[in-house]
Amino acid sequence: MIGTLLREQLRAQRAALVWMTALIAGAAGFATYSWTANLTDDALAQQAAVLSGTGEFWNQAAVVEDHSNDLAASDWGTPMTRDEVDAFIAQAHAEGAGLVAAEYAGNAWVIPVAGAEQTYGLANVQVYGGEVPWDDGLAEGSAPGDGEIAIPSTVASAWGVGIGDLVEVGYSVWHDDDTYEEVSAGTRTISGLVVDAVGWNEEWAGDAPTALATDDPVLAASVAAQPVYEWEGYSFPQVEFTWEVQTATTIATFPHFGTRGPGGSPQAGSATLLAAVLALGTVVAAVAVGRTQAQRRARWTATARALGASRTSIAASTLAEGAIVGLTGGAVGLGAGLAAASWHLRGVLRAVTAPPDVTLAVPAAAFVTALVGGLTLGLIITAIPATLAARVSPASALKDVAAVDEAELTRRVRVWPIAVTALLGYLGMLAAAQRYWDPVGYWWFLGACAVTAVCGFALVVEASRRAAAWLGRSLSRRRSPAAVRAGLDLLAHPRQAAALILVQFLAVASLVTVSSVDQMTDPFAGSAEFGWSAYTTSEPSLLTAFTGLWAGWAITAGFSFPVTVGVLLAAQALCATIVAGSRGLASPEERATRALGLDGRAARWGEVLRHAVPQALGAVAGGLIAYLVAVPFAAASAPSMYSLPGDITWATIANAAVVAALFMVFAVVVIAAGAALAWAVRAAGERTRRRPATAQQEGTR
Repeated sequence: MIGTLLREQLRAQRAALVWMTALIAGAAGFATYSWTANLTDDALAQQAAVLSGTGEFWNQAAVVEDHSNDLAASDWGTPMTRDEVDAFIAQAHAEGAGLVAAEYAGNAWVIPVAGAEQTYGLANVQVYGGEVPWDDGLAEGSAPGDGEIAIPSTVASAWGVGIGDLVEVGYSVWHDDDTYEEVSAGTRTISGLVVDAVGWNEEWAGDAPTALATDDPVLAASVAAQPVYEWEGYSFPQVEFTWEVQTATTIATFPHFGTRGPGGSPQAGSATLLAAVLALGTVVAAVAVGRTQAQRRARWTATARALGASRTSIAASTLAEGAIVGLTGGAVGLGAGLAAASWHLRGVLRAVTAPPDVTLAVPAAAFVTALVGGLTLGLIITAIPATLAARVSPASALKDVAAVDEAELTRRVRVWPIAVTALLGYLGMLAAAQRYWDPVGYWWFLGACAVTAVCGFALVVEASRRAAAWLGRSLSRRRSPAAVRAGLDLLAHPRQAAALILVQFLAVASLVTVSSVDQMTDPFAGSAEFGWSAYTTSEPSLLTAFTGLWAGWAITAGFSFPVTVGVLLAAQALCATIVAGSRGLASPEERATRALGLDGRAARWGEVLRHAVPQALGAVAGGLIAYLVAVPFAAASAPSMYSLPGDITWATIANAAVVAALFMVFAVVVIAAGAALAWAVRAAGERTRRRPATAQQEGTR
C-alpha cells in the first residue's frame, strides 16, 4: 500500500518535486563546491609557501644594527641583530624546531640576460635559511649556492632558460627627488626550478618565489637601497620565521607567536553564500507554493482514504516522498559540486609548467552535509503542504482552493517583543565586536549574532507580509486595469507576494551586508568595488567618493561579478518556483481578468506587475536595511575585529553606499529581465493555444 501511495504521489506532484529537487541539488552542489574548493585552496597556499616552511608557528624579526632604536623597530617585528638572527636559527636547528627563515630582498629583481626572450621580470626575490624543504619546493635541480639562483618553472619556460643558464639580477635605487635607477649586480646561474605557485581563482604563475643564496650580496644592497617613506620614519629589514615544534629557544625568543592562516579562495568562499541563499530560499518557496500543493494533496488524501488507505500509510508515503526528493537532490548536488571543483582544479594546474602536487581535498563531512542537508530540506518541503492539507477538514477537501489558502501553517506572534529582542541582540553584537579576540567576547559575539539573526528573520517575514498587503492595496487603487488586477491578486494571496519580497530581500541584503562591511573595514580607503569596473580616489573624501565615477574607472565589490550574478539568478529561480507553484491558486484571478475586460496584453502586464513589483520592493528594502545595519557594525568592529589603525571614514561610508546602490540597481535590472522573459513565455503560450482553436474553428466552417 505504501509503495502504491508513494508512486501515485510522485506522479501527481512530479513537476513541483522535480523543481524542488533541482533547487536542493543546487544548494548541495554549491555547498560541496565551496567546502572542497576552500580546503583545496588551503593546500595550494601551503604549497606556494613551502620554501618558507610549513610549520604551525610563525613570527618575524626586525633586523637592527644595534638595540638603540628598539622602540621603533618593534613595530616591524622583534628587534634582533644579524648575529642574533644567525644564532637563533642555529640554536633552533640544534633543538629540532624545524625552523625556516625567509627574508624578502627589498627592491631586487631578476631578468633574462641579453638576447633571451624577455616576457617580464621577477620581483618576489627571497633568501632562505634554516631547514628549508628544498625537495618539496623545487621541481628539479638543487638549492642555490654561491653565484646561483632558483626561479619559478613557468617563468623559466617562458624565458626559454633552464638549469645551468644565466639570468641577470639587480636592484632599484630610489633618490630623494622620487626618481630611481636600476643597478645591475651581475648574473647568476640557475641551479633549480621552483614549483609554480597557483591559487584556486588564479590561473597564472609568477608569484612563486625566486630564491638566492643565503650570503648573496644582492640582499644587503637591495635592503640598503630601499626607500624610507615619511609616514614610516624608519625602515628595517624583516626576517620571517616558521617552525614546526616549540623549543626552549623559540619560546624564549618569541613568547607570543602567530599561526599561518589558511588560503581560502574568495570565489570558493562566495559559493557558500549561493548555497545559503538557495537552501533558505527553497524553504521560503516551499511555504509559498505549499498551498497549491496542499490543495492537490488534500483532494488526493481524501480519495486515498476513501479507497481504504490508513493515516499511517499516507504519513509513511509522505515521509518516503520527502526522503527520495532530498536524498536525490543531495546526491546530485554532491556529484555536481565535486565534478565542478575537480574540473576547475585541473584547469588551474594545467596552466603552469610545474604544478604543485595537490589533489582535490574532499572531506568525509562534505558527503554527510550534502546528503543530510538534502534529506532535511526534502522532508521540510513535503511536510509543509502535508501539514496544510491536514488542517483542511475532509468535507472541504474536494471544494474550492480557499479552504487550503486560508489554512495557517504557524500562529502569528506579537511583533514588539521580537523587535526589542532583535535590537538588544544587535546592540550586544556591537558591544561584543569590540572584544572579539577575547575568548568570552568571541562567544558573546556569536550568541548575539544568533539572537539577532533569528529575531531579525522573524521581523523580515512579518514585514514582508505587511508590505505585500500594502502593495496590493496601493496597486488596486490605480486607474490602470492591469495594476488593479495585480493589486487584487496580491490581496487575494499575500503569502505568495510576501515570499517574493522575502527571497529578494535576503539575496540583496546578504550581498550588501558583506560588501559594505568589507568596504568600510578596508585599510585602503578611497576605493569601492563592483563587478568589472572600479574607481579609486587619490584623496578619499565624502565628495570625491561620489564624484569619482568617470568612464573607464573601476567599481568593484567584495563579491566577484559572477558570484553576484549567481546569487541574483538563484533568487530569480526561487521566485520562478513560487510563481509556477502558485498557478493552482489562479482561478479567481482569471475570473477577475474577465470581469475587468482585460485583453491579452493588459493581462500580461498585470501578471508582470504582480510578480516583478514585490521582488523589486524586496531588493531595494534589503539593500537599504542591510546598509544601515552594516554601518554601525563596521564602525564598532573596525579597530578590534579588523585591526584598523583608526575609525572608519566618511569616504569609506560613501564608497559602501555607492556599492550598495549598485547592488540594488543591478538586482532590479535582473528582476526586469526575468519579468521580460516571463512576458515572452506567456505570450508564446497564448499564441500556441490560439492556433489550435483557430484551426478548429476553420474546420467547423
